[in-house]
Amino acid sequence: SNPDKMGTHLRQVLCEAEMRLQELGGLLDEPCGAALNTRASFSSMLSAGSTSSVTGCAGGDTEKQAVAWGRKAKTLKRLVLGFTQARPPDVPSLVALDITSKNTISVRLAEPTSQESSITTKFLGSFKAFFE
Repeated sequence: SNPDKMGTHLRQVLCEAEMRLQELGGLLDEPCGAALNTRASFSSMLSAGSTSSVTGCAGGDTEKQAVAWGRKAKTLKRLVLGFTQARPPDVPSLVALDITSKNTISVRLAEPTSQESSITTKFLGSFKAFFE
């Protein structure tokens, strides 16, 4: 399926970035794919920081490339984590439909009661009107 292909592609790009970083002498927090099957939080990944052996801006081209690949690998880890943890939103706790005029309706939605619900920014609705 399309989401499976996207997940596979993201993990492949992450592995390539981490291999490139290793070739340039940078250090990795975790080997390729190690944190992809866990439910780590974004905050834990952000607090882990980058542990690259290369620091400073005065280094040579190899050091600068290693820093850049380290940033790319860290960003890709966060992207893969977000992708693997994404899920459909929970059902709203209340859906109210009001007919406000001959051609207009109003829809009210209440947030799901679950505290662990994913953020929802858009709903898709459809209806049919039958005229006799």
